[in-house]
Amino acid sequence: MKLPLLILSLLFGAGCAEAVVTPANANANLSHQPNGLKEHAMNMPLTGELSIEGTDKRGKLTVALTVTHQGQSEITAHFTSGMGADLWLKDRDNRRVWAWSQEMMFTQALRETQIFPGQVLTYKFAVPQPALSSCLGPCRFEAIFAGTTAGRTPLMAPVVMDVSGLAVPVILPRQ
Repeated sequence: MKLPLLILSLLFGAGCAEAVVTPANANANLSHQPNGLKEHAMNMPLTGELSIEGTDKRGKLTVALTVTHQGQSEITAHFTSGMGADLWLKDRDNRRVWAWSQEMMFTQALRETQIFPGQVLTYKFAVPQPALSSCLGPCRFEAIFAGTTAGRTPLMAPVVMDVSGLAVPVILPRQ
């Protein structure tokens, strides 16, 4: 009886919010980038870069993910919802302590987007102060591009940025 329940839960996506698709590739190691960021080194057409843009008037940290198509031909990115990318805050044990998507609602519609060689896509995320404060010890951001191939292979590896010791000014909201 347990096996049919397991199969049903897998078919209907039980636990999908925790899933991260990473291709099984022998070249999936981390390499340091010149700007201090780390990015998975894989043979994928899209590359990503994370940057801190400052804080908004509500005191939320603004983080930007820049996705660049480095390939030579047009690609089609397949999405299963209105979310184009997500940002996670992970602790020293690689546990997710906060996700941008947990505070959002997205359309649940299949969609496709054409991405041309050299095209740059930018996604911005607002990280609340309590999320940053809740992460004790060394923490990092991990950005995930939601677009995949038609066969569900990721088009871009997750991009990681160390946020330990990040000096973020606290801006109190206006009354």
